[in-house]
Amino acid sequence: MSVDQPDPQLIEALRKQVAALRDRVDEQDERIAELEEQIDNGGSSSGVGGRDQAVMDQLEVGDVVTSARLMELYRNHTDVRNKKTLKKRVKSIKKRPEFEAIGYGKWRYGGGDSDV
Repeated sequence: MSVDQPDPQLIEALRKQVAALRDRVDEQDERIAELEEQIDNGGSSSGVGGRDQAVMDQLEVGDVVTSARLMELYRNHTDVRNKKTLKKRVKSIKKRPEFEAIGYGKWRYGGGDSDV
């Protein structure tokens, strides 16, 4: 009976709407994280924020880390949980002067003179 069968086009349209809403939520989560980071930095977008500092506090000078290790540190020592935000933060922290690329997928933590 066709009344019992859902319209496949309607189902597909709803799936697309749900996917779009999830993307919007992810974007908002990222924006919230960026704003919180600015608050952590005292309104500045430069310097070491509280979350990055929490990750770096877990490292010793000379430690070699991977992206997976940094992601784990963010999960365990900050409030960052969103997968896209984690990837963005890891990508950002690896560009900091405290980290030196030493090979494919590896960075050495050199410490720093952070005043935060």
